[in-house]
Amino acid sequence: MATQLRITITQIHTDGDRPRVGRDPAGWTDEFADWLRKDPRTRHGATVSKERTAPAAGTMSGGLVDHINAVATVGSFAAAAVALYRDFRRSLPRGTQHDPHMIVEYGGARVLIREGTPEDAARLLRALEREDEGGTQDDPGAPRPDAPSARDGARDTA
Repeated sequence: MATQLRITITQIHTDGDRPRVGRDPAGWTDEFADWLRKDPRTRHGATVSKERTAPAAGTMSGGLVDHINAVATVGSFAAAAVALYRDFRRSLPRGTQHDPHMIVEYGGARVLIREGTPEDAARLLRALEREDEGGTQDDPGAPRPDAPSARDGARDTA
């Protein structure tokens, strides 16, 4: 069964003890969407689109890519996307490789992927399974729903 995932590559800033979603000044989300479309692990059986911010008043085109909308079979796509994210981070210029984080949203769940390890992939799959079953568990490292760019109603999961 195909499911919709919302993926963002962004910086995470710490405000006291709480991580907060930052911006994507380098266009990482846009670039990662291209990686998802080209990689054989993620392009088959998935529809990946770039979602842009609405145009500012008085302009004719939208801003930077706000998030990636992926419609896919969750298990195989999610695991492959995490592995591809690890490769993406490694491709970035030295000094910025630890800056980006991947946030995956599905239903009411929000999962923060830091490095793209097999443990990250397993944690994401467990969170998606729990969300399918109607339950979630807090991920203390994930940005909170009151973060400036968080969607209303999303729950953080591990």
